[in-house]
Amino acid sequence: MRKRNYFTEYGELARKGIDSLLDKYADEGPLDVENPEIITLDPTRRLGTAPEIIRAFGGKPDYDQAINTLISQLYKVAYVLGLTNLLFFQKGTATKEIWYYEHRLPEGQKSYSKTKNIRFDEFAPMIEWWDKRKENEVAWRVRVEDLKEGFDLDVKNPRQPQTEKQYSSAELLDMLHQSFAQSDALLAQLRTALKE
Repeated sequence: MRKRNYFTEYGELARKGIDSLLDKYADEGPLDVENPEIITLDPTRRLGTAPEIIRAFGGKPDYDQAINTLISQLYKVAYVLGLTNLLFFQKGTATKEIWYYEHRLPEGQKSYSKTKNIRFDEFAPMIEWWDKRKENEVAWRVRVEDLKEGFDLDVKNPRQPQTEKQYSSAELLDMLHQSFAQSDALLAQLRTALKE
C-alpha cells in the first residue's frame, strides 16, 4: 500500500508524538487534539514534557500546523467517484484493525449538500452487514500497524478498480469548494460534540 508521509519533515520525537495521538484516537475515538493539554495525557506524556514535545516540532506554530494537518487527514472527506468510507474502530481495547465500509451515493445523486443530506435509510445495507461482517466489494479491513507509517486513514477500496477521471479546472474548483464546505461542517460538528 502506498503511504502518504505527511510528517516526515519532523524528527523522531515529533513523529512519536503524532503516533501516540493516533494510538489514543484509535483506542478512544475522537479527541480534542487542538487542546494543548492532550500532550500531557497518556500515552503522549510518556515521551517527554509538553514543552519538549512542542519544541520537537520546531515550536508552537509548527506544532499547531502539524495538529491541523493531522485533523485534516483524520476527517478528510473523499468526493472521488461519490464515495465515502465509514471507519469502525474497536471500542474498549486497543484497535488492531479498522473496518472500512464504502458508503455510496444514491443512484443519480452526485454529492451531499444542505438540501440533499444523507438519510438514515441509506445506512440499512451497512447495518445489515455489521453483525455478520465479512470483507466484500464494499467492506474491507486494514491493520492499524499498516497505517502508522504514513498516518493516512484514506485507504482506497482494494476491490474496486481505481479509475482516474480527468476533471476540468472549473470542476476541480467546484469539488474543492464542496470539500472545504463539507470539512468545515464536519469540524464544526466535531467541535460541538467535543464540548458536550
